[in-house]
Amino acid sequence: MQAEPPKHAAQPLVDWGDQTIAGRQANIRALAAKAAELRDQQVPGVQLWSELTRQAVAAYADAAIPVTRRCDFVIQDLSVVILGPFALKYLRWFDKITPDMVQDRLVNDFFSELARLGVPGPDPVPEWREAGYMSKLDDSVDPGLDRHFGKDFRPQINDDTDNQIFHTFFYQFMAYVTRASLTIRAASVYHEIFDKGGSEEDHTAALVGIKTGTELRRLRDSGKPEAETWHELILGAYAKDVPTELSPAAQAFRKQVDALVLKPGKLDAAVRSAEHGLIRMVKKKD
Repeated sequence: MQAEPPKHAAQPLVDWGDQTIAGRQANIRALAAKAAELRDQQVPGVQLWSELTRQAVAAYADAAIPVTRRCDFVIQDLSVVILGPFALKYLRWFDKITPDMVQDRLVNDFFSELARLGVPGPDPVPEWREAGYMSKLDDSVDPGLDRHFGKDFRPQINDDTDNQIFHTFFYQFMAYVTRASLTIRAASVYHEIFDKGGSEEDHTAALVGIKTGTELRRLRDSGKPEAETWHELILGAYAKDVPTELSPAAQAFRKQVDALVLKPGKLDAAVRSAEHGLIRMVKKKD
């Protein structure tokens, strides 16, 4: 069964310019093949993610479409490969709890465009492999993309699992599409408290993902997104060690994320302390 937008949602007319369904599906398959290649070569997680972002951007570099559309296609293609059914599952959750009048129109655009691409629905079924999904369908048997188990992530967001690309990109994706950072942050706290495997590192990873998704959306909406440097922003946001030749934009963003992780403002520090305290208290009881 293919993905469908929620029945109440408007069906916006979206501009694909010179891009065809077959062409976009081919881009996603190529991105999935790259993910498998890098995983099998045991490329560390943040570097792998950065290389996937570079390829996703390059696929639309010469497309005859507005820059905003190129940015959206990059995020959509990465979401199919990294998040698969879970991108749809949690967009549906967000759509359910958020009134249409305050909902970002990109939510409906993404529903419509993922459906147009013919991806399966929000259930983790084997057909997602054919669609290009490369992360876990079954936690007990499927490897994550990162064979280094988070070792090249910032230590504050390294939870020693092979799934941190998926976890962190989820929050980046949701922040980009919805612009509802407070809602997504609250969802992270809920997840870390009530779902299996919660940790302070995971919640901090969510905060960095939210900031990165918000920044990419800001760049997208600016009309001058400099998407060719997005792979460097991934390094700047998430990597423990980054190359010295990062672009000025990525270096500046690195400093912003450093402040978020290491030197938050008084209010955010107090909120985060409360969030982490709650996570520790609940997990101690488990």
